[in-house]
Amino acid sequence: MIISIKKAEKISKLFKNRGKKIGLCHGCFDIFHFGHANYLKKAKTFCDVLFVSVSPDRFVKKGKNRPIFGCKHRINVVSSIRHADYVFSNTQRTALDSIAKIKPNFYFKGNDYNKKTSKNYKLFCKEKTAICKIKGKTILLKEPAYSSTKILRKIGTDK
Repeated sequence: MIISIKKAEKISKLFKNRGKKIGLCHGCFDIFHFGHANYLKKAKTFCDVLFVSVSPDRFVKKGKNRPIFGCKHRINVVSSIRHADYVFSNTQRTALDSIAKIKPNFYFKGNDYNKKTSKNYKLFCKEKTAICKIKGKTILLKEPAYSSTKILRKIGTDK
């Protein structure tokens, strides 16, 4: 279901009061592919309710002419996946605002984010710190990594 971040905050609080485990995934989700679907499916196995925040267009720095699809389109695609219970547009480049509002028990990222060589490693460390402050747990999903950027390069549309 597509909701606002404000509504996500209220819904999360309601479910947490009922003793439900809350999960949060955050990402761009441009050119939705098997890796994205597998990531959401695996994340859902850890929680009762899975929220997914999608990066607004202005924060997607993946290359020329990116994102391919605007935020509203990406949100629509993610919301069609049965493992994503609630989907909304994030307000910042990182998931810090979403973490502060939803206060998830679990925050999920791909295993590639733990590499110090990752261009987003420093941002990920800030998100990890925010999760620790609310006594949540960051879970790096050990799934094969796929990349929309690499897929686009392979088919020759993103040079």
